[in-house]
Amino acid sequence: MKKNLLGIVFLVLTVVAFVGVVSAVPTVDYSYTDENGNEISEIQAGDTLGNYIEVENDETPVSDVTVTTVGTTDINNWGDSTDGLESRDNGQTWTQATITYPTDDSFTWTIGSLAANENIILRWYSYPLSAGYSTETSNLYVGERMVDNDAATIIVTEPESNSTSDLAGETTTAAAGTVGMQETGSPVGLLLLAFGLLSTGLVYSRKQ
Repeated sequence: MKKNLLGIVFLVLTVVAFVGVVSAVPTVDYSYTDENGNEISEIQAGDTLGNYIEVENDETPVSDVTVTTVGTTDINNWGDSTDGLESRDNGQTWTQATITYPTDDSFTWTIGSLAANENIILRWYSYPLSAGYSTETSNLYVGERMVDNDAATIIVTEPESNSTSDLAGETTTAAAGTVGMQETGSPVGLLLLAFGLLSTGLVYSRKQ
């Protein structure tokens, strides 16, 4: 009986320890923002697009932490992106991040060690110049083990057309030009001159 009880206790402790190891891992979050840092899911072509990856650790220190991000997009025209910067103090200070590019559509961010309850943020800005979508998927690794992942999608739309406002401006300009010409009095003066010449001719013909 005692042996069976000890076996059950050992099994329970093993399960608890295993669950604790599995849950004691950092997490990753990917988000898109506007240039003011507000999280968004849609933006106009030509606007500044902020990219944020945040890794949050729990109470267990970890080492050999990396994030691999893979992108999928149908946007054909991009401006140059800024360099990736990282912050370990919630955005108070930023330093150059260690980033490598194994393929054209992916990159690896090497974090290294994270203390207990430490957060780290990777930030960079990109510039979509045509409409479409872009999805980024970040996979978080501790050593060779993937412990978490997250994805975000941004929709890029064409800027609103200015044709309506341009036409309104042209109409206003034309109207202003017409009013300005009337203010000169030229058409009225010519009309009075013609009327005067006509009257003079009639009077002269009657005298004849």
